[in-house]
Amino acid sequence: MSPEHVVVVRGRRRRTYLRADVREALHDDGALVLLATNGTELARTTTGIPAPDLERAFRGAGYVWDPHA
Repeated sequence: MSPEHVVVVRGRRRRTYLRADVREALHDDGALVLLATNGTELARTTTGIPAPDLERAFRGAGYVWDPHA
């Protein structure tokens, strides 16, 4: 992740989401969720990374993090 984009890797698949397309990120039941500017899900992927660590990383890169998820 960087201020310009988020890369989600699942197995051999790799998907890049531009910052301009990501409205916010959140942690929901063990999954990282990226929401589009229109509120739809761009990505939902299971992760072993704790929510506080994801929050710190996303906020540090300038993304909106939904703490209520």
